[in-house]
Amino acid sequence: MAIYQRLGARAYDVSEVFTALPEATQEVLCTYADDNENIVTRSNTFTIIMNRDIRKTVEISSEMAVHLARKYPEQKILLVNTYAGTDLMQQTIAMGLARSGAKLPPEFARHLESGWENAIGEAGSTPEFPLNLRILDCESGMLEAWRIEEELKLFGCVDDMPAIVILNSFEFSAYDGRDRRLLAQDLVTLREKRSLTMVVFSHEMRADVKSHTPSHGGIGILSAFSGSVWRIMSQYDRARYNAFYRRIANLTKTSS
Repeated sequence: MAIYQRLGARAYDVSEVFTALPEATQEVLCTYADDNENIVTRSNTFTIIMNRDIRKTVEISSEMAVHLARKYPEQKILLVNTYAGTDLMQQTIAMGLARSGAKLPPEFARHLESGWENAIGEAGSTPEFPLNLRILDCESGMLEAWRIEEELKLFGCVDDMPAIVILNSFEFSAYDGRDRRLLAQDLVTLREKRSLTMVVFSHEMRADVKSHTPSHGGIGILSAFSGSVWRIMSQYDRARYNAFYRRIANLTKTSS
């Protein structure tokens, strides 16, 4: 129940706890199959995906945005880019369209990976761009939550309309740790206010960041309100991650 977040400070009887409206159902929106695990994105909550490979992060976020836009044409999808340049965005969006089954004009061939020639249509064909997908391109280190809300309004997303916001780089949204904490607080408020679904990609790889568990820093604020936290790890990342838990286990044995 999120009465306190929606309405601010308020006193109410114990009986009202049991008569309050239920929280929105968190349904599975899509599943990304990684080499090691399946990453599940759910509605009406935060999904945090941690991956130190920023280029791969941009690829996943762009393809996820296209996939969700085509799967849920009744929903508005806003992809917030705070890192990628023009070339990378063109490449990743084009690959997202190709993987979703769209036919692209011949001039898009330069944006596709080898082996995707079948995604090229006839000369003069019009790209099958999803009309419910919009990209908010924000200079690195300069994102503020009000920009997301204003973009949703310009996109025709009224308060009660379901919308999905995908942020492809939390760390590049704000350079300073204090600014990231403030941004995280504002994102929590915005998500609750508009009942948004938010997918946040982070380039940290921390074992202490877990769903429904607060931790330090901006990503730790988001994790307290997240439905799930996923990690895409390199071999090096996994070794460090496992070492953390071995260290915790040893400390626990020592203290007991």
